[in-house]
Amino acid sequence: MEFFIVEDESVDLATLISALKDLYPNGIIHSSTTFSTWNEAFNAIQKQTKDIKDLIFILDLAIPSASNAVAEGVEYAHRIKRIRPTSSYIAYTQYPERAELEPHYAQVFVGIIDKGEVTRCITPEKERTYIRNVLEEALGAERLGHQERPQNLSKIDSIGLRMFESAFGTNACNVLISE
Repeated sequence: MEFFIVEDESVDLATLISALKDLYPNGIIHSSTTFSTWNEAFNAIQKQTKDIKDLIFILDLAIPSASNAVAEGVEYAHRIKRIRPTSSYIAYTQYPERAELEPHYAQVFVGIIDKGEVTRCITPEKERTYIRNVLEEALGAERLGHQERPQNLSKIDSIGLRMFESAFGTNACNVLISE
């Protein structure tokens, strides 16, 4: 597993790198510097990466950190996906609601790490658990998206289903449905 991180804040970058190194000790982290512009990040991606399935881009969408910068981040992510189409994409932002409203968001990203959630984690262990859960659910969801599943199945909302999904994740429920 390989990671390429685009981030403009040193503390957020260090937090994410530390978590990824602990969670995936055999993983390779390509970027360990912050980026001040999307052009800078795009050029680094072109030079330092190849389009492989095991590459996961984790992209801070607001460079610089402001909610009105999210649209540009999603647009750049869409451009990156065009040159690295088989890689996976995770958003890493403090503005998840804003990101999800952007037109290309759903075409590019399979998951989102909410920086607010990471900040609210009291211990590094809780941070790692949150990040691992997001990555595992997102990457599992992407793989399920490439499998053929019966189209006539649906989930009926219930308290039991909500409790199951909160305990085991949406991916676990989708795996059971697809089998």
